[in-house]
Amino acid sequence: MSVLFPLFHLPLVAMEHVLSIMNPYELIDLSLTSSKINKSVKDFSKIRREFPIDLAIFNEPSIKLYGKYESWEYRWTSNDSNVGYKYYAYDDTHELTNFSTNPIEEFKKMHDYIKEVLKCAINMISFDMDASPNENKSMTDWLLSRYELVEDLEIVGSKHDEDLNYLVNNLKVTNLLLLGVDDYEDNFELEIPEGTRDLVINDARFVKYEQFQCLNCRVIQLHKSILTNQEIDSFLRSWMACESHLGLKALRINIPSLEALQVIMDGPHEETDDPRIIQALDGYPFCVTVTSALNIKRSDGRMATICAVESLDV
Repeated sequence: MSVLFPLFHLPLVAMEHVLSIMNPYELIDLSLTSSKINKSVKDFSKIRREFPIDLAIFNEPSIKLYGKYESWEYRWTSNDSNVGYKYYAYDDTHELTNFSTNPIEEFKKMHDYIKEVLKCAINMISFDMDASPNENKSMTDWLLSRYELVEDLEIVGSKHDEDLNYLVNNLKVTNLLLLGVDDYEDNFELEIPEGTRDLVINDARFVKYEQFQCLNCRVIQLHKSILTNQEIDSFLRSWMACESHLGLKALRINIPSLEALQVIMDGPHEETDDPRIIQALDGYPFCVTVTSALNIKRSDGRMATICAVESLDV
C-alpha cells in the first residue's frame, strides 16, 4: 500500500520546512521524481545552501556532502562486493556505493547533478594521480571547467610531475595545499601559488632554500626537507630581523642536527614550561609531547616558541 504526500498542497513555509528536514540522499531522490519537484528543490537550495562537498578522485571516486552533524557520501565502484550502504557511527557518515563499469564518468554526472540541484559549494578536492594516470590532465581540465578555486586540495601519487604542476598552477587554493606525493623525477620543481594559507609537503626534497624563503604561508610543514643547518640558521636570523616570513604562524620541519638552532642558543632566549604553550605544541600542526621549549623574540617584539624532538624538529 502506497501513501501519497501532498507536498505541493502545503503552504510555502510548510513545504520549505519539509524540504529542510530532508538529507541529501532524500533531496536528490525527490528531485528525480518530476520536473516540477526538481524545480522546487532547486529553488529551495538557492535560499539554503546547507551541504558543502568534498570530491575524492580515487580508484573508487566519491562525493561527500556535509550537514551540521552528519555527512552523506556517494561512491562508485567496479567491484560488486563493495556495493551497498554503510553507516559509520564514529563520525556520523552515511556511505552509498553504486556499481558502475565506468566509475569516473558516473562520478562526473552525479557531481554535475548535485551541484545543479543542491547548489553545493566546494570544500576539498583529493586527487590520486596514480588512479588513472592517463586521465590526470583531462580530469584537471574537467575540474577547472567547474571551479576556479577550492579551499583545500590534497594530491597523492608518485612521479606525475607534469600533471602535478598543471593542477597546482591552474587551480587556486585558498586554504590548505597538501602534497602527499611520495616521489618525483630528478630535478623536479614546483612553484607554490600565492594565496595558499597552509602548506603541507610530505616529501619536500625539491624545496630549496631560496624557494623556502619566498613561501608566504601561515602554516608550513616540510617533511623530508634537505635544508642544511646553515640554511635553517639563516632563516631564523632573517625571521628575527623581520626580513622574511612575517605572516608565519607555525613551522614544522626536520633539521639535520641541533646545530641549526645555534643562533638561538647564542642569542637572547628564555626557557618556558607555560602549560598553554605546551598544550599548543601537543596539537595541530606540531603534535609533539614536550615539557619545555624556548621562546625567542623578533625585532618587532613578536614572540615565537621553538622546540626540537628526535626525528622531528619544530
